Amino acid sequence: GMYELPSLDGFRTAEEVTRYLAKEGIHVLRIQALEESKHIFTHKEWHMRAYLARVDELSPRRRSPAIADWLFVEPSMTRDKYPIPSAFAAYAAYLGRDGKDGSDRT
Repeated sequence: GMYELPSLDGFRTAEEVTRYLAKEGIHVLRIQALEESKHIFTHKEWHMRAYLARVDELSPRRRSPAIADWLFVEPSMTRDKYPIPSAFAAYAAYLGRDGKDGSDRT
């Protein structure tokens, strides 16, 4: 019942992420690298490299099979309806939940 941020296996460059999203029908207007993060589970470490991607909400978006189950929500909805798992806590501040920019969509 938690909201997982979209992810790809392995460390990817901003260009690779932009190409992947374009292939899936999402037009990226701007992409910004965020700080790397680590989450320790009881049996493994997760090393993450994240990007904040501003996408064109108005461009027609085809629902490719790879992203068919993605859910686009308002950042405020991640507080109550779609909570963010602690593994992604380092990136929650970028969702506009802290008043920085409540107009972004995830």
